[in-house]
Amino acid sequence: YNPYGGQSLYDFNSIGGLRSHRVSMDRPFGEAFTTVFDNWAQHLVRWMAKNGLAADFCTDVDIVANPAILNPYQLCVSAGHDEYWTLGRRNTMDAFVARGGNMAIFGANTSWFQCRLEAGKGVPNRTVVCYKDAAADPVVDPTLKTINFVNLTPPNPENKTTGLSYLTGCSWTSALPRPATPWTLMREEHWSMAGTGLGRGAAFGAAYVGYECDAAMFRLGAGDGRPHPTATDGSPATLRILALADGSNWNALSLAQGGAGEQSGYAMIALFSRGNGGGTVFNAGVV
Repeated sequence: YNPYGGQSLYDFNSIGGLRSHRVSMDRPFGEAFTTVFDNWAQHLVRWMAKNGLAADFCTDVDIVANPAILNPYQLCVSAGHDEYWTLGRRNTMDAFVARGGNMAIFGANTSWFQCRLEAGKGVPNRTVVCYKDAAADPVVDPTLKTINFVNLTPPNPENKTTGLSYLTGCSWTSALPRPATPWTLMREEHWSMAGTGLGRGAAFGAAYVGYECDAAMFRLGAGDGRPHPTATDGSPATLRILALADGSNWNALSLAQGGAGEQSGYAMIALFSRGNGGGTVFNAGVV
């Protein structure tokens, strides 16, 4: 998002409304870095410190450059708006969880775009490449095209790794007031809900659903009325949907207010565990 020098990976803040396909990390940070860190990361860091949770910190570039960096740890946490992932990072996270590590995602729109890192001035991993157009990307291997993971050939939906996807989530990005849309608790007996005092069907967190949310395709169980993954979109069949928020009318509500429309869908809090000694992936599914 950093537009220093005139271009970012986005049209809206690039000169002439024309985004770049490649951006350098060897530029001063503009307002974007401060905004992103203040909005998300610093709150998580402060909360962990307040609650005496020991943590070390790294960047996504550290994980790409040194996949073994995660080996000593039990848990890797991602926060906020962790949208751009390399395939190498995804493979590292999948291997980490497969061998018993755990991942917690406190964000949404996670791993939406595949990007790649290239050298800048001879230094590895200093240039972020994301064409967002398969035809424009000169790389030949279709699995490495810098587009949405779900649109690769063959598709490699990110929810195979994260459990949830922005594809079926809801989003509200306009200046119009976002509708209050609470989660409904579906699995009050789950360990992650212990001590909350919330029972089955309790509504909570309406102020925190949006502006971008992730979800999975689901069906309601005939016997229990709870949401279950269809496992047809990349989300694992073992996904347990703990809470569900219904944003399926967001587009209609936006249009009724004179807006340009929004993305209708759902917000979910969910998790799944890998078998054969694998770890757990928890996903709060909301920015």
